[in-house]
Amino acid sequence: MKKYMLISFLALTSIFKAQTSKELIGKWQLTEVKHNGKSQEMQSIFGTDQVFQIFKQDNSFEGIVGSKTMKGKWQLTKDNDTQVLEVSDGNNATKFKIEQFDAEKRAISLNNNGSILTLYYKKI
Repeated sequence: MKKYMLISFLALTSIFKAQTSKELIGKWQLTEVKHNGKSQEMQSIFGTDQVFQIFKQDNSFEGIVGSKTMKGKWQLTKDNDTQVLEVSDGNNATKFKIEQFDAEKRAISLNNNGSILTLYYKKI
């Protein structure tokens, strides 16, 4: 019985991850930025309000800030009970904690020595 429960749990975990990865695929537009809980102007941080992330099924990633583009890879993982989105450009990897995530909206945060940057996206 324990063996059956373990197999069922592992199967459900795999299904959950696949659904989450599937929901992430597509183009996302940054809608809001908060630093330590306070809203910030995207224009002052990025020099533009045109900030996008594109996630592809082959785990490739494209970040667009105005006219600049960064390409790399992405993966979803778990760190204890926290879901993590890792984005890398081949040289550097950044891990974001997923605060909220569904098919239409996503919020991710980055803790840098106690300073928390939270990014809010909508799927377009």
